Amino acid sequence: MSKTSKVNVYVFEPGVLRRKWYKVIPYREIAEELKEGREVLLEGISRQLAYYASKKLTKMLGEEVNHAPAEFNGKFKSGREKLAVSGYAFFLKKLEQSGK
Repeated sequence: MSKTSKVNVYVFEPGVLRRKWYKVIPYREIAEELKEGREVLLEGISRQLAYYASKKLTKMLGEEVNHAPAEFNGKFKSGREKLAVSGYAFFLKKLEQSGK
């Protein structure tokens, strides 16, 4: 279990940003989002927890999951609220195949 009190999970899709709050990291839900080809940003976790999470997700999916520090700056569609998020982004590693 993580030592964080609240984890914000942001899922990025073309034209859409979804946000949910959790008390613990929802590994199963993150794995499903990664399988669908989406990037996920976790706010409120430490560097060590990001490393652990990427290893656990790699084991769950059977594919390498990378993580990197990330920031997102934008606005909600209403334009009233600005959104500035920093945390760790998780994404599947895309292996480049060289046919030559």
